[in-house]
Amino acid sequence: MRSSSILVAGVALIALAGASDRKIYDPARDPSKDLTVAMAEARADGKLVLLEVGGNWCGWCREFDRFVRADPEVEDALRCAFVVVRVNASPENGNARFLARYPEIPGYPYLFVLDSGGRLLQSMDTDDFLSGEAYDRRKFRAFLRKWSSPGKARPSPSESRP
Repeated sequence: MRSSSILVAGVALIALAGASDRKIYDPARDPSKDLTVAMAEARADGKLVLLEVGGNWCGWCREFDRFVRADPEVEDALRCAFVVVRVNASPENGNARFLARYPEIPGYPYLFVLDSGGRLLQSMDTDDFLSGEAYDRRKFRAFLRKWSSPGKARPSPSESRP
């Protein structure tokens, strides 16, 4: 009995360690290419593009990823409203040239809402979704509702071209 408890505890620790080592942001990706693909998908699907800027080194970035993945309703609502592009910002690759076209980022993770033509509609710190020391489902769902509503900003056909 005791050895099986140790085995179960060991497997749980390995699973937790693996979850914390999950690579959310890939320093090798080209965000310009990713954005071009995302804009085409957004145009085809009637969605917006969400640039999520952060790094694997960032505890709040990992927590934001965990928060979204842990709630199937939130994750589904996010995917219904947006084509998500994760942009790495780390010492390995800060993607400074790509990010220079957007407002300064005061902290991570940071979000940029773009229309399907790449036009910036909103930039925001994910601190806006916090209640105390945790991300708040209600606040994030309100953000998602705002951008998934029929009245959200839509580009004209001429603005949709990259």
